[in-house]
Amino acid sequence: MEIPAIYAAGREDGGLLAIAVDEGRCMPSRGAAAIPFQEAVGTLPRSDERLPAVVVDFESLVSRGFDERVVKGMRVRGRDVWFMTWIRDADDLMDAFNTTAEAVIAPFHSMEDEAAMEDILSMSDSVMPAVFMEKGRVVSRGRAPAYLRETLERLEGIGFRRPVVIDVDGSVPGGDWEWIADVMPSCVPFTGSPGRMSAYGFGTTVAPIRFRGPRRGTPSRVRRRPPRASYPSR
Repeated sequence: MEIPAIYAAGREDGGLLAIAVDEGRCMPSRGAAAIPFQEAVGTLPRSDERLPAVVVDFESLVSRGFDERVVKGMRVRGRDVWFMTWIRDADDLMDAFNTTAEAVIAPFHSMEDEAAMEDILSMSDSVMPAVFMEKGRVVSRGRAPAYLRETLERLEGIGFRRPVVIDVDGSVPGGDWEWIADVMPSCVPFTGSPGRMSAYGFGTTVAPIRFRGPRRGTPSRVRRRPPRASYPSR
């Protein structure tokens, strides 16, 4: 199953925009196109089943803080929402679950420390920690650089059972995907090239939806800081 992901950002008029992602990537780049959020939702395939869709609060990842504007308008009719936002601690998690979300995806590098991770997990087993990988390295919150396998084993040791691996630029080695599929088959890849994941044996993959729209610099209607990189590490 391929789960669609939509990157969302708030507009000054209270509405939402969906931000496009370039082919082969799974994070928006600077100057990406944007269209109204519900227009992007309308491109999702219809199904008799109630399938999941990922909504990513892109503003929260850039500003490194929870933002209420996306949660207020992230309705995806006929879908269960998996909501990704910046989660530092249990308080942020409570805010994220005070929505229509069925599950929350929390970036590994956003959670303050291991104690915060344990508190977050104690509140809900519907939290999915997300390990970002870029240039072959795990993005961490001021922690010593770690290998992907080591990080996933650490999360499993804390008690997380369904992590997400976000391959920002396609730099996760094939050997690591094979190891994950064999040792942690419940792990969910989030990638810009979902077609190759089935070859490793993954049954579920997340991939950003593709659409065209007007390209912008930093959209004037989207209130956010310019990113320091493709995503923040702290």
